[in-house]
Amino acid sequence: MPTIVTNCSNNYGPYQFPEKLIPLFINNIRHRKPLPVYGKGENVRDWLYVEDHARAINIIFHNGKIAETYNMVVSTNGKTST
Repeated sequence: MPTIVTNCSNNYGPYQFPEKLIPLFINNIRHRKPLPVYGKGENVRDWLYVEDHARAINIIFHNGKIAETYNMVVSTNGKTST
């Protein structure tokens, strides 16, 4: 079967579950609650807006090459996302 693979970073946008990182931080800030820090706080996360992700999938669907893998990330800090 002809396939194209896409890999992306974390997505954020409307209707995201409230326990996910960005909505959780926003909600905690609004309610003056502490912000959770996981581990030592050294993790680097890469975030991609959901509409940008959908646009990228559409472009890959129409212009991608069979058997190729496309990585969709926005990080430019030179660190590896964890």
